[in-house]
Amino acid sequence: MNFVITKQFIRASLITALVTIILVFIFSLYQQKKIRDTARMLARSREVLSAIRNVMSTSMDIQNGARTYVLTGNDRFLAQTATGMDSIHHQVQALRHSIADNPRQYQWIDSLEKYVTLRIQNARMLIKLDKSGSHDSAARWVELGQDIQVTSQIRLFAKNIEQEEMSILVHRKEFFSSNIGRLNNLLYGFLIVVMGLSLIFYSRVLRGVTFHKQSEDKFKSLVEAAPDALIISGED
Repeated sequence: MNFVITKQFIRASLITALVTIILVFIFSLYQQKKIRDTARMLARSREVLSAIRNVMSTSMDIQNGARTYVLTGNDRFLAQTATGMDSIHHQVQALRHSIADNPRQYQWIDSLEKYVTLRIQNARMLIKLDKSGSHDSAARWVELGQDIQVTSQIRLFAKNIEQEEMSILVHRKEFFSSNIGRLNNLLYGFLIVVMGLSLIFYSRVLRGVTFHKQSEDKFKSLVEAAPDALIISGED
């Protein structure tokens, strides 16, 4: 059996090594892209959840500011209400922008904005009623919780958007883990194949070296055992 290491075999081994490096590099780039995409989607989810919390918090500030002003007569709470009124529409628009790519969430934003607007109107009406001298009517309006229905609707639509976002977030994490798992398995399988080929190459080289050494030893033995001197001639 001939164990001579041919140039073709060495060339094939080098090509295999080069292809391995290129494929590993491509896999790495693809995984990095997936990681960046996932980071971007997670940032988007954090943006949506933060926008929902801002709308809910500001909505409650408007309600509590107006109610507390009526009950205490302290003008400090009017500033809280005014600040909320100035900022909440911007917060709703920020939320609208964040969920513009999701029709399921987007269908609730108009209803949410409708009740946010109603919350502002009720707060203005309550404050105006109190300042016009109808403090008892305003106080009774507060005690009866006339604005509770608006609060419930704001919470309902905000919760719908939030739950949908949480569901999307879980799905994205599962999809990312599944994709990375498949890529890793594929990469590991490929590396195992390359390792097997490397072992075959190493075995071929080792057997070739052993064969040449045995040939040299055999030739040396023949030379030493020859009764007459051997003359080896060549052009060099």
